[in-house]
Amino acid sequence: MGDKWLKLPFNFDVDRLETDLKTAGQYKWIDHVNTRIYEGQWRAIPLRAVDGRIDNIAAVSTDAKEYKNTEALDRCPFFQEVINTMKCETTAVRLLSMGPGAKIKRHDDYPCGFKSGHARLHVPIMTNPDVKIFIADGPVFFGEGECWYMNAEYPHSLENLGDSPRVHLVIDCIVNPWLETIFTEAGYTEPVVNHKYGDPSINDENVALIIAELERDGDPVKLEMATKLRNLSLAG
Repeated sequence: MGDKWLKLPFNFDVDRLETDLKTAGQYKWIDHVNTRIYEGQWRAIPLRAVDGRIDNIAAVSTDAKEYKNTEALDRCPFFQEVINTMKCETTAVRLLSMGPGAKIKRHDDYPCGFKSGHARLHVPIMTNPDVKIFIADGPVFFGEGECWYMNAEYPHSLENLGDSPRVHLVIDCIVNPWLETIFTEAGYTEPVVNHKYGDPSINDENVALIIAELERDGDPVKLEMATKLRNLSLAG
């Protein structure tokens, strides 16, 4: 839907995803550090991490050169195949698991948007119909084996109201021409911004000052412009 989320033209074998999930799951699941934004169980296993550390689930750095495969990813050939499908640099790659009944509160992450040059892709491995995802307060459902872009710069929240875990392979990508083409062909559109006054530098906070300045000059053209701005202001 516009720039908020986008289904990409990739579908991955769920059985092979689950096989690698079992392998990676032999490593320790680490509780997400941002405890203030979730309730219940929200955990991760790093597959690509800063310095390749298996105990580091942070996705803070945006420098792809700092990230290396962890030992968990080295043992998961299909996860490697999925990541290599993305012909672009990647930063953090993680398995993220929400336990039954878990809730992630409304929040946003930056930079995690295509326009900012950092696209967060989700490949669901395990999910259920009672997983609720809201991006910019709009509901969306990501199916197993599919590949979705989620603009995490918008406020978003999640709930797992089902009886089984929800596990996603989450790949943070650096936008390049290849990814731009994929997004365009999938129907990505930039948000349409309508500037109320026809000029992005004019807003409700400064329009009165601009009108006064235009009227002070007394020039007929500027007086006409002041009248237009006043009418737009009064129209709300």
